[in-house]
Amino acid sequence: MLVLQGKGVSGGIAFGRLVFFEPLPAVRKKPAGDIEVEIRRFNEAGQAAAEQLNALAQKAAAAIGEENARLFEIHRMMLDESDFCEPVMELIRTGVCAEYAVAEAGKGLAGDFRQMDDPYMRERAADVEDISRRLIALLMGIRRNVDLGPEPVILGADDFSPSETAQLDRNSVFALVSR
Repeated sequence: MLVLQGKGVSGGIAFGRLVFFEPLPAVRKKPAGDIEVEIRRFNEAGQAAAEQLNALAQKAAAAIGEENARLFEIHRMMLDESDFCEPVMELIRTGVCAEYAVAEAGKGLAGDFRQMDDPYMRERAADVEDISRRLIALLMGIRRNVDLGPEPVILGADDFSPSETAQLDRNSVFALVSR
């Protein structure tokens, strides 16, 4: 039997089937077969991620208001930032696959944000990690949805990003728990 302990962050008690939202598989360092192909894959994943984030922003704006939905617009803008894209491109040009380049560049940039004095800027590390996970999932062809079944469930994960929680169907998930 699995026992999870922790602090409640919202009121209420939930009983139900627990389904875990599994993390992405580890990204391995693989050589790029063709650097131009990897650059194209990264650019295409960036375009797909931007489309997903635009849709999330619209959905969130309708559900929680424009101000709260602005996070997804910030994520989309980060996809165009040279501070994010240039390190990825540099790594790809060294001959590694796009997903590894995104993972490594994302770790580096998130680490830079964590070192900043400003608390707001330190929190942006989570945004970089969220964007990196989204791009890696697209590059690996992984849909980050879980089959929840016909009855509402308690959804568990190591961590939930804002974009992951925004994508959840509130009729299918009635509680969240993180390990």
